[in-house]
Amino acid sequence: MKYVVTQNRDGAKVYGPSSWTARLAKFMGLTGNAAPAPPFDNGEHTLREVVIDRAVLLDYQEARADTGALDGDVWRVTETAVDMPLDQAVNKAKADVDQRQAAALNGGIDVDGTVIDVTIDARTQVAEVQSRGGEQKLVTRRGQAVILTPESCVSTIAAIDAHRSAAAERAYDLYVAVNAATDLDALRAIDIAVGWPSTIEEDLA
Repeated sequence: MKYVVTQNRDGAKVYGPSSWTARLAKFMGLTGNAAPAPPFDNGEHTLREVVIDRAVLLDYQEARADTGALDGDVWRVTETAVDMPLDQAVNKAKADVDQRQAAALNGGIDVDGTVIDVTIDARTQVAEVQSRGGEQKLVTRRGQAVILTPESCVSTIAAIDAHRSAAAERAYDLYVAVNAATDLDALRAIDIAVGWPSTIEEDLA
C-alpha cells in the first residue's frame, strides 16, 4: 500500500506517495513497523491511502499518472493512456518480433513421434550422427531415447530446417510490415503473435 500525508488546513500533499517507512512513521509522530489504518490524523497532518485509477492501455501506449488530489478520505491518482512516439513503438514491435522468433527457435517439434529440438546445436548433433552412418542411440535434451538411422537423420534435419526457415520468414515479413507502418494504428494492426511455426512446450527443468 502507498500513503500520502496531507495538511489538515487545506488538504495539500506534503509527503508521499510512499510505502510505510520509518521516516514516514517519524513524520507522523509514530514508532514501530505497523502502519495505522488510514486516514490517521495526528492533528496537523493526515495519513491517507493512495488510490490509483489505472488507465486501460492499447498496444504501444504508456500510463502517465497525475500528481493526485484529495478525494474524500483517500488521495486519488489518475492515470492517462499516452501514445509512445512512433520510433519507440517501432523498436518495441521489433523487440517483440525478436522475442517470438527466439522462442520459435528454441522449442521442440514432433518428428515421427519424437520431440526434437530445433536449435542449431540439436541440428548439428543429428548431422554428426548421420555422418557416422549406421544406427546411433541418442538421448535427446528432452529425455527421449531414440535410435537414429541415416534415413531418419535426413528427415529429422529436413524438419528442423523447415521449422527454422518458417520462423525466419515470419520474422522477415513482420519486420517489413513494422518498418512500413506510418502511425500507431498501422502498428496495432500487425498481429505479431500469429503466424509462427508451432513448437511443443515442455518443462526441461
